[in-house]
Amino acid sequence: MKFVKNSKERAQNSERRRFLDMITRAGVSTALLKASPFAAGIFASRHAMAQDSNKRAVFMYLPNGAPNGHWMPSSASNMNTATRPYGEASITKGSHQGKTAADFCEFREVNMGKGGHGNTHNSMAAYADHTSNTLDTTLANENFPTSIYKIIRAGVQVGGGPSFCKEAGQQATHPKSKPQDFYKTIFSGTPPTANTDDSYKRVMEMNRLALNNLQRKLGVDEYQRFETHLDSLNEIERSLDAANQPMELGEECKTPSIFDPSSAHIIDEGKAIGDILVAALKCGLTNVATVMISDDQAGWLAGERGLPYGLTNMGLNHHNYSHSGNDTNTANMVALLSEIPAYFIKRLAEETGPDGSSLIDTTVFVQVTDMGDPNHGLASAPFIAASNMSGFGYRTGGGSHVDFMGGLPARMGLAGDL
Repeated sequence: MKFVKNSKERAQNSERRRFLDMITRAGVSTALLKASPFAAGIFASRHAMAQDSNKRAVFMYLPNGAPNGHWMPSSASNMNTATRPYGEASITKGSHQGKTAADFCEFREVNMGKGGHGNTHNSMAAYADHTSNTLDTTLANENFPTSIYKIIRAGVQVGGGPSFCKEAGQQATHPKSKPQDFYKTIFSGTPPTANTDDSYKRVMEMNRLALNNLQRKLGVDEYQRFETHLDSLNEIERSLDAANQPMELGEECKTPSIFDPSSAHIIDEGKAIGDILVAALKCGLTNVATVMISDDQAGWLAGERGLPYGLTNMGLNHHNYSHSGNDTNTANMVALLSEIPAYFIKRLAEETGPDGSSLIDTTVFVQVTDMGDPNHGLASAPFIAASNMSGFGYRTGGGSHVDFMGGLPARMGLAGDL
């Protein structure tokens, strides 16, 4: 029997061959690329820019929607109760300095045909449930065959509920949700057989050695960007080191507390995951990423972080507030959690990608949820598309979830039919 490959598969195989040919001409060993995702990312980025395919998509899930009337802003400078972190996230460096995260955001209230608890994958347009891909998988499969990581998936205090991303015919698996584990997963290559140390310190040293080996193979601009990427990871390494040091509580404390990522506040963990993911995007490790914040039951607690938002009941979690009957308090819980995506958009606008331009210029950030009103309604579900790519930017609107999600690939100039 003769098997004939379809045109899409032939094109992807051709793309992979061109990528491997480019690496061969550069004189770089495959062993070095396997040892350092950083090194591989440099060449994946070089190839992507040559093919004019240097675009990225990042999806972030936030649970339980938002109360009606408390989410949609009236202008980029006048946010609503639940959206004010986007207006407060100021860009402090780079070509977009002086703007806020809100300036890049398209705020939408979409009507979901499917959703609610247990249906988080529907937020990512897997309408046929377990027989269809979520949108991240579709984009990665059809557009980026040479990415070092097909998809990078992260989580922040993800519980036992269903994940929001998957491949057709497969059960979704929960992403790593501790910053230290996520860091090791992304920046570790295949460790030498004699080295069983998989700490993030070994990962840093491995990438530093790769940089030294690549110095003669890279152009001046590429090498300078590579050094900048390592500087970013050095900052992350220092923050992770500091987080794991004993707290300075005085000599009277014989057993000082040690930082435990599982007990850290969700906002701090979310921002740490965001920093690591931005570093991965900067050095070209992937074109598609997803981040799941909490889960469909939204069991996270505001704690003292909620006091500036007027949240004084320390015993209520997000889900409790959603059913409390107090929409203002619920909206403030949404606002507190929205500090994570607002911060991530800010970082995209402040940092440059492999091509030297701001990441927000070549990346579309999509915020999704699984319902509209927190009382399980499916109308007016809060979604965001944030980018400085053509056709994106501040605006508000409605429409259907199918049209919003299904239209994203074409708006980005990419393939991806749902």
